[in-house]
Amino acid sequence: MPDHDFTTGPWRRDKYKVEKSDSTPLDPRAAYVVLRIDSDPLARRAVRLYAWLLAWVNPRAADELLLYLDETAIADGQVPERLTRAASGVITFQSEMGGSPITSTTI
Repeated sequence: MPDHDFTTGPWRRDKYKVEKSDSTPLDPRAAYVVLRIDSDPLARRAVRLYAWLLAWVNPRAADELLLYLDETAIADGQVPERLTRAASGVITFQSEMGGSPITSTTI
């Protein structure tokens, strides 16, 4: 399969400009993905799953990321979600309001 050049479409490489706030240079080999978590529920879920995985290696960073996600959701009138993992490996996203599971994914 030929490589995609990413010059068109939603994942084109020039859609966003990534810079460090302290102006130090980026690693020229680095790759970044920008997700809009305030309006895209799938992006919020992707970041929440990333935070869950991050907790294994950096619990403090994971906690801060989850807090940021919750604050962003609340500010936008959304209900923060929680991840639960069954012994079977099924990951379930649930709202804090105790409703039915919204979706589940096996990892």
